[in-house]
Amino acid sequence: MAWDYVKKYKLCVFILITFTAGCTLPFQVMRLDLSEIERQLYDEARLWKGTRYVHGGNDANGIDCSGLVSRVYEKLFNIRLPRDTSQQAIVGVPISKSELRAGDLVFFSRYSKLNHVGIYLKNGEFVHASTKSGVIISHLEDEYWQKIYRTSRRVLH
Repeated sequence: MAWDYVKKYKLCVFILITFTAGCTLPFQVMRLDLSEIERQLYDEARLWKGTRYVHGGNDANGIDCSGLVSRVYEKLFNIRLPRDTSQQAIVGVPISKSELRAGDLVFFSRYSKLNHVGIYLKNGEFVHASTKSGVIISHLEDEYWQKIYRTSRRVLH
């Protein structure tokens, strides 16, 4: 959590210095941050890819969807998320599917209760722990995911 504040502080100082010097903030600064998040998420997805699904699992021996989300967020962003999907679904702010960007959480349900979560990567792709295939990258536009998609949340601002 403290690391988050340091990054935000540095960005604020940079913006303040840039504006007081009479310059404008280059668009690339924000785009580079997003592409860096994308790169880190894809690298992390590659590390976890193929890890088998284990309900309640939380490590390389077996992991479930909310465990994967928790581990990735803590490692990459130093953010501790709740361990269970329904609790993760109330963290951050709700966003529409059309607003998705790298790092956003995507939630799914075949019933009334949210029971699956993944991390959005880009171009419709998200990483998650599938009960059948373990950790994989899937596409939101696949018929199955379209049918059970419920909501998204933004934790990274």
